[in-house]
Amino acid sequence: MKKIFKNMAWMLTATLVMAACSDSLDEGDNTGQGPLTGEGYVKVAINMPSTSGNSTRSTDNEEGGAIVDLEDGKANEYNVNNAILAFFKCDKTLNSGTPETEAAFVKAYPLSNTDLAISGSTETPQVTEQVSVITEAPKVADDEQLYVLAILNYNSSLFTIDNGTLTVSGTTVSKLSDLQKKISASITGETLTNNDFVNKFTTNPTTSKQDQFTMTNAPLSDKPGNSSETISGAKAYTLVPVTVYDTKAQAINGDVAKIYVERVVAKVTLKLGATNKVTDEDAQIKVTEADGTATQDIVEITGWCLNVTNNSTKLVRDVTGFNNSGWLATATDHKPERFAGTRGINASFGINNESSYYRIYWAQDCNYIGTGSTDVTDAANDFTTYYTNNGTVTPQAPAWNSGLATSTADNACYCLENTMDYNQQIDDRTTGVLIQTDYYTYFNGDTEAQKRSFFICGTSSTKYPEEQVGGGSTSSGTDAFVDYVMKEANKLITKTEYQFTTNELQIKTSLASGTYTNVADVFTFNATSDELTAQQAAVNTVVGGRISYYKDGENYYYSSLIRHFNDDEGVKVPAAGVTSVNDYALKHLGRYGVVRNNWYEITINSVSGPGDPTIVPPSGNPDDEAEGYINCTINVLSWAKRSQGVDL
Repeated sequence: MKKIFKNMAWMLTATLVMAACSDSLDEGDNTGQGPLTGEGYVKVAINMPSTSGNSTRSTDNEEGGAIVDLEDGKANEYNVNNAILAFFKCDKTLNSGTPETEAAFVKAYPLSNTDLAISGSTETPQVTEQVSVITEAPKVADDEQLYVLAILNYNSSLFTIDNGTLTVSGTTVSKLSDLQKKISASITGETLTNNDFVNKFTTNPTTSKQDQFTMTNAPLSDKPGNSSETISGAKAYTLVPVTVYDTKAQAINGDVAKIYVERVVAKVTLKLGATNKVTDEDAQIKVTEADGTATQDIVEITGWCLNVTNNSTKLVRDVTGFNNSGWLATATDHKPERFAGTRGINASFGINNESSYYRIYWAQDCNYIGTGSTDVTDAANDFTTYYTNNGTVTPQAPAWNSGLATSTADNACYCLENTMDYNQQIDDRTTGVLIQTDYYTYFNGDTEAQKRSFFICGTSSTKYPEEQVGGGSTSSGTDAFVDYVMKEANKLITKTEYQFTTNELQIKTSLASGTYTNVADVFTFNATSDELTAQQAAVNTVVGGRISYYKDGENYYYSSLIRHFNDDEGVKVPAAGVTSVNDYALKHLGRYGVVRNNWYEITINSVSGPGDPTIVPPSGNPDDEAEGYINCTINVLSWAKRSQGVDL
C-alpha cells in the first residue's frame, strides 16, 4: 500500500479552569460547620482545555523547546459531566523522589455535573476558564501532606467508588501507580474495536464520540525545555498538594489548589491541501506527477480511519522516563529540551522556589518497551490493525469516517495513546491513517476520468483498463488488459502453434480486488499440457510476476505513520533511510507515536498514483525504512495539535 507522508502541526489548546461551589457534598449546614469527623474542606481549581475566554493561539516554543502551538478544538470536547477527586497522602519529608512514588491513597469523592460550573479566568493564555470546587477531603496528621488527583468524565463501567474506596477496571487504588496500570478491552470482558474502547473513556458515547472525554491530572515539568543543561535536571509532578480546612468558610477564603488536566485520548483529523484539491469538491484531489504536473486522474476519498491503534491505556499519563537517565539524557546529538515546553503555567505543586511549570510532550504507554529490554511488543494482540485477508477485512470492516476536516468541522477520529522507545519504531506497532478512495482513471479515448476497473503489472505505473476504451484505440495503456497481455505474451512464445489466438485467454469471472502473483488466479487459459506451460510462463513475464486488480477503482492508501516530533526538534535520520531498528538512537525518541491530548492534523498535499487495491497489513519494517515513503515537509503545532502534510 502506498504510504502517505504528512505535515504535522500540534495545537495544545488553551486550558479551561472550572469554578463553582459544591454544596451537595457538605455534611454540615451553610454556617461554616465542618463535615464528618476526620474530614475537612479543600478548595480545588480544575484547569483543562477550553474553547471559551482567551482563545488566542499561544505558542509553546518561545525558547526553542518543543515546537508546539496551543489551539482550541470543538466545544463538545470540553464538556464535563462528572468528576472524582482522589486524595493521597505521604510524609511532608519525602524519603525519596516525589509524592508520585510515595503517596498512599486515602479516599475518593464523586462530584456530579451540578457540582461543576464554569466561570471566567484571568490566568495565563494557556488557561481561559476556571472551576473552583469546595468539597470535602480527609484530614491528615500535621507531619503529612494531602494530595489530589482529578478524574473528569469517568465511565461507571470502569470506575467505582464504594465508601471512599476507588476501583479502576478491577484494580483497587492504593498508590498513583495503580492508575498507571494497563486498562484494556480484554479487562472489560468485552471484545472491542479501538473506537469502542475509546468510548469507555467518555461518559456520553451514545450521543457522540466527541463528547465528555475522560481527563486526569497532566504531569508538568519544573524546568522549561530551553536548553539541554536546564532540562536534564527536571522533575515531573502529577499529584497536587492541597490544604485541608476545618470549615467551608475557611476553605472559601483559603488557598486554591490548581490542577491541570488532559484528555486520555489523542485526536487526528484529515484534510486536503488547497494546491491540488479539485475545485468545489471537498474530497477530491488531482493526481500529479513527481514534478507536480497534474494528470487527468482524480482520487476521491470515500472514508478514512486510524490503523494500528492501541488496545490499552493507562488512566494517568506515565512520564517515568522524564529524568536525566531516560528521555532527558544528554547523549550525542540528542535534544532533551524537546520533551518540555517553555511557556510557564502557574500551577500549585508546592516546590520551593518554583511557581511556573511546563507541559511535557511524551509518555510511556502500556506496551512501551524500554531500552535494553529483551521483551517484544505483541503487535497481533496489542493493537487493532485492519487488513484484507482472502478478500475479507480482518478483524472486521472499519467504521469509516466519511468526513474530512473543513473550516466548519473537524470530523475527527480519536485513539488511545501509542508510544514506543526509539528501538521499537516499527510500522506494525505505529499508529497511522488508512484511507479508502475511488480512483478515477483517464485513458486515451476518454473525455474525462472514469471510475472503472483497471490493472497494474509488476512495479510499473502503467494502468490497463479491464474493458476496451476509446473505440478500439491501440495507444499504450488503452487496449483492454487481456488483449494487451496476449499481444505481449505472443512476442515471447517461440512456437507459433502455442501463441494466443482470439479469446484464448479470459479474465476470471468475479475476480476480486487484490494483488496476485499466480497468473492462473487471474486468467482462464484454454490451453493444456506444454502449450499451457509456455503461455503461463510468457504471461508471468509480461506482468512482472505480479498483477494488481482495482475493481471499480477501489483503492487504499496508508499514511506514512503519525510523527510526534519533527526534524527541527532533533530527530533527523540519515538521508539514505533506516534499514533496521538498530539504526535508531536516543536522539530519535518520539519521532513517531501519538500522545494523549495531542491533535494530529494531517494534510494530503499530493497524490502520485494508485495505492493498493486492498488493505495491506503492515510489514513489520522500521518506520523510516529507506524505501516506501514519499517526501514531505513536517510542521509541528500542539489541544496540543500537530499538523502533518503528506504526499500519496
